[in-house]
Parts: sequence; structure tokens; C-alpha cells
Amino acid sequence: MCQFQPKNILRTVVLCVCALCLSSPPAWAEQGDEGGSDKEMRIPVLNEGETLMEGRVDRVEEPRIVINDSLYLLMPETELYTSYMGPLSLDFFPPGKEVVFIVNKHKEILKMWLVE
Repeated sequence: MCQFQPKNILRTVVLCVCALCLSSPPAWAEQGDEGGSDKEMRIPVLNEGETLMEGRVDRVEEPRIVINDSLYLLMPETELYTSYMGPLSLDFFPPGKEVVFIVNKHKEILKMWLVE
């Protein structure tokens, strides 16, 4: 007859926990219907006159921001995000950070994401 010893029980519990962790992705890595890895950003649907761009922040002077030597206007309704957090303040976008953003034909940034 097999007798369980505390050492065997602990080993079994650790193995079960490891198996569960490896069998399903963590909640932060799930991407919904589109799939993809946790480092991929889902590309939003663009309206007419909007362009998806990327670059490095050169300078921030509210309500203006310079990205790749081009001046853009930040609107009061501009939405700022990271890949894993909700809305942020402009403090999360200092010079040197890589960003992806949606801009309209008037060079107004509508949405901007910090690339991490």
C-alpha cells in the first residue's frame, strides 16, 4: 500500500500548480477574438482622414507634442494609453519614448499609445 509522506504531497501540489500555469495563458496575455501575443497592439479602425503613425517623442509642451521632428496638437479629448493600462496622463510620455498614435488631417492627435 502506498503511503503519502509530506514530502510527496508537497511535490504533487507543486507539479499540479506548474501544470495548471502552463496549460492556460495568463489573463493579461489574452487578446480576445483577434488573437496575437501580449506585445501586439490591435490596430484600431480608422475613420476617413485619420492616419496611424509611430515615432519617438522629442518634446512635450502642452497642448503640443513633437514626435519625429513633427509638431502635433494634443486635444482635450486625446486618449492616452499603454498596451496594458487604461487612460493615462501625459506624464507617461516623456521625451525618448516610442509611441503609436492616430492623427487627423489637422495634425491633431486623437489617440496615442506608449510602445513598451
